[in-house]
Amino acid sequence: MYNILIVSHGSIAKGFYETAEMIMGDVEGVRAIGIQPGESAQDFGEKVVKLADEIYTEDGLLVLADLFGGTPSNTAIMKLLNRYDNIQLISGINLPILLEALGGRVMALEDMKDNLINIGKDGIVDVNKVVAGSSSHEDDE
Repeated sequence: MYNILIVSHGSIAKGFYETAEMIMGDVEGVRAIGIQPGESAQDFGEKVVKLADEIYTEDGLLVLADLFGGTPSNTAIMKLLNRYDNIQLISGINLPILLEALGGRVMALEDMKDNLINIGKDGIVDVNKVVAGSSSHEDDE
């Protein structure tokens, strides 16, 4: 079972973690960390490596970052990608990605990666369009 590290700006990572626990109950093998205002990239990087080392397993480590190109994502790229044999990093976390990642940890991490990216994209929905489409069907009845 792969483990998950969520990295973000501010408290977003912690919020995702807490929300996942609210929905799914206790989740093991998951850590969340956000870079705080005034914190140096170096200090943040040391914390990220420490957490990653604590939860890395042979089955792999999935790193979910809030924003590609931001300090949390860049830190994970620089500090973690070459550190472990089995690691996948996805930027642009949303709740559907996290819930699917948690629910699918029996799958191989490499196999799960593309699925998670698709889940993330599919999690973005134009609700006005969906509601308008369903109300026009109701009018037909």
